[in-house]
Amino acid sequence: MSDEWISVITAFIAGSAAMVGVWFNRRQVASASNRADAEAADFTVKTALTLIEPLRERIEILEARVETLTRRVGSDEKRIKYLETGCDMLTDQVIDLGGTPVWPPRQE
Repeated sequence: MSDEWISVITAFIAGSAAMVGVWFNRRQVASASNRADAEAADFTVKTALTLIEPLRERIEILEARVETLTRRVGSDEKRIKYLETGCDMLTDQVIDLGGTPVWPPRQE
């Protein structure tokens, strides 16, 4: 074999070894990058859940409070209507007896 062919074969082997090294290094970098991305995503999710959980608990408390207040307002509306009807009846009774109501209910 001539020296030229030995040089070509040596260069080919060296180049092939270099290509394998580059390919292996690239896979390691990609793997490390993917691992770092996954760790960052995991940290983000854990942080978000840590922030969301107290808010979720607060929302549950507020929803219960809204439900209680809604029931109370409904009950108060019924009571107001009942009292307004009573005021109208008493006002009519005073007028029917020939008197003048001291406090006339507001006309809407």
